[in-house]
Amino acid sequence: MNKRQDDNLLSTIYKFVRDILALSDGIDKEELTSNIRKDIAFRGHSIWILICSIFIASLGLNTNSGAVIIGAMLISPLMGPILGTGLAIAINDLELLKRSLKNFGVMVVVSLITSVIYFSITPISAADSEILGRTKPTILDALIAVFGGVAGIIGNTRKEKSNVIPGVAIATALMPPLCTAGYGMAIGRWDFFLGAFYLFFMNAVLICIATYVIIRLLGYGRIEQVDAKQEKRVNWYISIFVALVLVPSGWLFIDVVKESWFKARASEFISDNFAKGTIINRNLEFDGKEALIELFVVGDIEEEKSIRKSLAKYNLSNTKLVIHELGSADIQEIITKENQTKQKVLQDLYQQSEYTVRLRDTEIDSLNRFIRTQRIINDPAKLQQELFALYENLTAFSLTNAIEVKKEGETLVIPVATVKWDGTLNYQQMLTQEEKMTNWIQVRYDLDTLKLVRY
Repeated sequence: MNKRQDDNLLSTIYKFVRDILALSDGIDKEELTSNIRKDIAFRGHSIWILICSIFIASLGLNTNSGAVIIGAMLISPLMGPILGTGLAIAINDLELLKRSLKNFGVMVVVSLITSVIYFSITPISAADSEILGRTKPTILDALIAVFGGVAGIIGNTRKEKSNVIPGVAIATALMPPLCTAGYGMAIGRWDFFLGAFYLFFMNAVLICIATYVIIRLLGYGRIEQVDAKQEKRVNWYISIFVALVLVPSGWLFIDVVKESWFKARASEFISDNFAKGTIINRNLEFDGKEALIELFVVGDIEEEKSIRKSLAKYNLSNTKLVIHELGSADIQEIITKENQTKQKVLQDLYQQSEYTVRLRDTEIDSLNRFIRTQRIINDPAKLQQELFALYENLTAFSLTNAIEVKKEGETLVIPVATVKWDGTLNYQQMLTQEEKMTNWIQVRYDLDTLKLVRY
């Protein structure tokens, strides 16, 4: 193959790859800028949608429900001002930039106030995994924001719409960190607030930068032209700002890697130096500077000194090793406590099951009573004919089902009969007739209970 053929082959491959990766196909520039500008403002309905989505996300975090959090992210309008900021920087539109930043501030303040209100009144204050997972952002979260932002702005440039935007809303996760920041403010955990708000701010900045880069690559024109020197200076400022934003996440990521490495080495150390079944419990702690391996061991450790020396072999020289040797009395005490705990749990489960069965039986009886009474209500003619024939002083009769709710929480369906007499009977005679009528209806239609009311 000669040089000319090589050049043709490379040219063909280049064109093929360029066509596959081309972003310009299907671009609707006017629609993109129109959609972004329209979604920037936060007033009226968009504020109320934001408040509702913040409440939903806070509920999801509070109940540790990922599905609820995802639902909140899907209806959240948080992306508008962020995309608007990226677009404004890319096309050099100062007015759009001011409007985007103003609405971004409104969005943040409203979101924080809403989440603080919720977490201040909710009776559930424990921090579960959904909350804790958003208090220590790492560089991995930054990568998610970058690729999510790129996908989002590319999806917005298409004439045909797809599920890209909802997916980006979920992946970039702007809503949960804001709610977690509000949680930190509400309970006075400022470390939670700082970590969560940093995660939100980092995601917002990177989505904005991804928008800026894609808009520039697509060749959108600038409203106000700048010379090459000024553009280079702006790009340099942006690069420095992004680097400063990413430094904390990189530092936190290093801590995460160190902790993961420590736990892996500690587990290997334990499995190599202690017989299987001798470790009752373990506690591994790592805070970036100090590391701790705490072990609860059955019996005496004869070679404790050599075991401690072997820490260096696993690169754990600076790790504090604490060994609790448990004798037969300690083990018996632990077993006794565990048995007592299990017994109490089983007893609680039994009582709960007994109550559940009793409640279910009551509900079944109520439903059966409802069905039997409903048959009479649906076809009352025969009952009315018999009653008017048996009780000549009866002028009106009705039968219905009533819902009775007891203080303990039980709900019963009670048949209620309403009667009216012609006025010729005295009080005692009416009581006698009503007692006979109640007994007759119960026997005639197999009702275990019936309330009769006179009007």
